[in-house]
Amino acid sequence: MVYNNFFIRIITSIFLIILFIYLIYETQYIIFFIYFIYFLILIELLIYFRKNLLILIISLFYLSLSFLSIIYYLDNFFDKILLIYTILIVTSFDTFSYLFGSYYGNKKITPVISPNKTYIGLFSGILSSIIIIFFINYFVNYFSQYSLLIYTITLILFSFIGDIFQSFLKRKSMIKNSSNFLPGHGGFFDRFDSLIMVFLYLFIYNFYFKL
Repeated sequence: MVYNNFFIRIITSIFLIILFIYLIYETQYIIFFIYFIYFLILIELLIYFRKNLLILIISLFYLSLSFLSIIYYLDNFFDKILLIYTILIVTSFDTFSYLFGSYYGNKKITPVISPNKTYIGLFSGILSSIIIIFFINYFVNYFSQYSLLIYTITLILFSFIGDIFQSFLKRKSMIKNSSNFLPGHGGFFDRFDSLIMVFLYLFIYNFYFKL
């Protein structure tokens, strides 16, 4: 069951990565795509959090802040390679955390908020992301090794926090997935939970701390 779901998750992730890379290089479409995705997430939030006004307000504020961050980033700091690196790191972390955590993980990190998050999954996801992105960077040579390591670990931290925060919001509203639109992931809010927080980091990184 884990491997079947993992296979579906991989296929969906590969499709989304290819789509993202295409849109990043076809710049005229990426803004429209961002608006479209955030609109779909907004619809999910309004439907699934409508019975909990406080959670709905927090979710909408969180989503709006992320949306403004990525729009500002695209208008002022747009870096195609950095954005591709970011998506690859987050997707690798999410995918391999799920695989190893589901199959080998026993000790839970946040058993109440997100019982599927395990220490094995966390560290496996971190290691897998580092290996994959360092392998890519060996050929692309965009980052220095030190800068890439710092960027990857910090990005993963924000990704993990975003995932946990989204799980907290869903737990408070007693729902599992925001929808079942994306195979192996759930809804758009479930698939882009990490990226929503990461887009905030991407803005902060480029505005204040770009290495």
